[in-house]
Amino acid sequence: MKLKTIDVNGTTYAVIENGNPVYVHDDGKEIPFDAVASLNKISALNGEVKAHREAKEKVESELKKFANITDPAKAIEALDIVTKLDQKKLIGASEVDKVKAEITKVYQTQVDTAKAESEALKSQLYNEMIGGRFNSSKYIQDKVAIPPDFVQSRFGSSFKIEDGKVVAYDQSGNKIYSRASYPYNLHRA
Repeated sequence: MKLKTIDVNGTTYAVIENGNPVYVHDDGKEIPFDAVASLNKISALNGEVKAHREAKEKVESELKKFANITDPAKAIEALDIVTKLDQKKLIGASEVDKVKAEITKVYQTQVDTAKAESEALKSQLYNEMIGGRFNSSKYIQDKVAIPPDFVQSRFGSSFKIEDGKVVAYDQSGNKIYSRASYPYNLHRA
């Protein structure tokens, strides 16, 4: 591509058309060159190239997250299966908390009921084993002037049931031992 020129009195001048120099291509076609428009176009294309490069770099960095996927077809199939799961059957985090609270409430009710029944049974066992022994004690009946239930109300708290046996304790919480039975056994007294 050459600049089109004309010779006037031995001086060479560039041919100008609409304020732009005219160039002649190899095939003979003449085209005026608009430098301002060309610079603007080059600047716009550079901006477009930059935007494409940044988008490409962003996509490449996102693709690095999937670098360990060796079979894209299986990954797509797995995603398809997951998206087809019935969302209504999945429970949300708030629903999990509600279910936990309900289970805890039911369990706590059962524990409280079992504890109350256990305490009632312990009380019955205590009354039977300790109260029965106070009431059937020959010593209390023959040698003590007050009724057995008064003796029990005064001394009954000093006895506990351990391993199915009645064991005596002093006011400090120490077991009371006797020569006849270690630890002291109310039944033998």
